[in-house]
Amino acid sequence: MDWIYDIFEFSKKYPMDFTQMSFWIFFVIIYIGFALVYKRIFIRNLFLFFVSCFFYYKTSGLFVLLLIFSTITDFYFGKQIDKSENESKRKFFVTLSVVLNLTVLSYFKYAYFFT
Repeated sequence: MDWIYDIFEFSKKYPMDFTQMSFWIFFVIIYIGFALVYKRIFIRNLFLFFVSCFFYYKTSGLFVLLLIFSTITDFYFGKQIDKSENESKRKFFVTLSVVLNLTVLSYFKYAYFFT
């Protein structure tokens, strides 16, 4: 049963990358899974979302939570931009989205210099 645990555990020492055999096995399994759900668009998108999150987790650890946060907030801002009739409200949400994403990017890029 340890092999199941190993599949879902993030290893900082050995993250999944394109040069490992485990990636190519993962790729083939996902490709077959994608072929099975190809015609059902909602299931296909859900499948690809979860597989992408899993792959990101296996390569980067808990930074996947940051990716999910950014995805959810940008999706929300996009919905607000789409349904807004007011041009200034649209600009506000675009600006808010850009500022939020650049703030997160700046923190992770430059926080090291201030420690």
